[in-house]
Amino acid sequence: MEVVVRLVPEAAKALREDPSGDRAHAVQDVANSFGVKLLPMHRQVCDGKLATFFVIDYADPRSARRLTESLRHLQDVSAAYVKAAAEPAVN
Repeated sequence: MEVVVRLVPEAAKALREDPSGDRAHAVQDVANSFGVKLLPMHRQVCDGKLATFFVIDYADPRSARRLTESLRHLQDVSAAYVKAAAEPAVN
């Protein structure tokens, strides 16, 4: 299960450059409280919009939903959601 998180550009830049810095502190605190780590979705990208996306691999669906709810309350988070599971196409 994958959680997708989109940060405001300033917070995304701070998290990529200094994950332990003040600007990334609140987001990191929530992630740490759930025992997870935010990773850049697009690791080597110059596009400012794509650089705002992060992912979290998570096993428990209920906890993943609580995680997204907690992240959405943060000022630096513009979106957080549990990515739907991939399903085969049906004719």
